Amino acid sequence: QNRGSDLPTIAPMLAQTSIFALLVAQALAAPNYAALRTEIADLVRAKNCGPILIRLSWHDAGTFDAKSGTGGPRGAMRFGAGESTHGANNGLDIARALLEPIKKKYPGVPYADLWSLAGVVAVEEMGGPKVSWRPGRTDAQSASDSVEEGRLPDAQLGCPHLRDVFHRMALNDQEIVALSGAHTVGAMHAERSGHEGPWTVRPYHFDNQYFKDLV
Repeated sequence: QNRGSDLPTIAPMLAQTSIFALLVAQALAAPNYAALRTEIADLVRAKNCGPILIRLSWHDAGTFDAKSGTGGPRGAMRFGAGESTHGANNGLDIARALLEPIKKKYPGVPYADLWSLAGVVAVEEMGGPKVSWRPGRTDAQSASDSVEEGRLPDAQLGCPHLRDVFHRMALNDQEIVALSGAHTVGAMHAERSGHEGPWTVRPYHFDNQYFKDLV
C-alpha cells in the first residue's frame, strides 16, 4: 500500500504537535515572575532597601530620550565603565549587589526587567500603590551602549534643569511633580550627593509626606 497518500492528512497533525511542543517548552522556560516578586519583597523587608531599589530603577530608566530613542532601562550600569561611573549613580552599586543573587536564580530575566520590577515591588512593600508592570526590556550588551553623562537630574540645579531632563523624556510638569514624590522615601548621603539626612520622618514608608513638608 502506498503510505505516501497519508502525508497530506498527517502533515497538519505533525505541525500542530510541533507547535504545541514548542509552546510547552517556552512556557516551561519562562521566568516565574510571581516567585521573583516574592524574592524581591523578602529582600526589601530583610534589608530595608526599598528606597535604593527605587533609585536604581529610576536611574536606569531616567536616561531615556524620546526624540532619539536612546537611553532608558537597559541595565547598562552593570558594567564597570559607562553609566555606572556617572556621578548621579553614586552608591547604586549597593543596590545592584543586593539584587545580583536573585539575578543568578533567574538568568532568563534581563537586568533591565529585574531592576524595573524591583522598583515596583519596593513601592508596594513600603505601602505605596500597586503599579502595573510587564516584562520585555532588552539589556545593553556592553558599557559602550551607555549614554553620555548628564541625562539625570542634578540636585544642585533648579526648575529649568528639571524641565530639561523630564521634557526630554516627553513628560509634562504634572508628571515631574508626581515622580518627584518618590523622595518621600530614603535619605541623602553626603558621600554620594553632598547632602545628608532623610527626606521625611518616615523614610521607609511610601506616602505623600514629601509634598506635605514642601507645602
